[in-house]
Amino acid sequence: MLAREAEAAAQDVLTPALLNHSRRAYAWGAAIAALDEVEFDHELLYVAAMFHDTGLPSRVPDVDFTVRSAALARDFTDRHDVPEVQRELVTNAIALHHTPGVGVESGAEAFLLSAGAAVDVFGLRSNHLPDAVRKTVVQDYPRVGFKREFTGLLRAEAKQVPHGRAWYLHRFALSDVTIRLAPFRG
Repeated sequence: MLAREAEAAAQDVLTPALLNHSRRAYAWGAAIAALDEVEFDHELLYVAAMFHDTGLPSRVPDVDFTVRSAALARDFTDRHDVPEVQRELVTNAIALHHTPGVGVESGAEAFLLSAGAAVDVFGLRSNHLPDAVRKTVVQDYPRVGFKREFTGLLRAEAKQVPHGRAWYLHRFALSDVTIRLAPFRG
């Protein structure tokens, strides 16, 4: 029930490309959980995935989009009377997902959201996933121009939040190039 309502709320905010990215981030995270034998709360990871990019680009100068996305998720979970411990899992996963090196010690949902988003954006660990999984996820949730749209959003975020995580990725990790070179089309 909560997952369905989170998806409906995300549909009101995200473009089709970002909505499908959110769905894929969940699917990739769940696939990585199976590979790494990580136990997690499926519904909480799904809620976090639906909201993880809702603040992109940040509409507030100098506030990282992950903070804005986490705040939107907190508002949603507050309205749905989600217990505090679970709200923290969701908001922490969102706030951390764009931070390099998030491990299981940060929480299963944070690790899986970060890893799932990294598969979808940069192709990280995609070669570890079975071909059938990669094919099914992209077929079920088409990319519909995601690379182009996301690259533009990261650039906008880098301008809006100088010295934020997107700015560093854009400047030092050449995010435009690494996104373009990711193994998925579109």
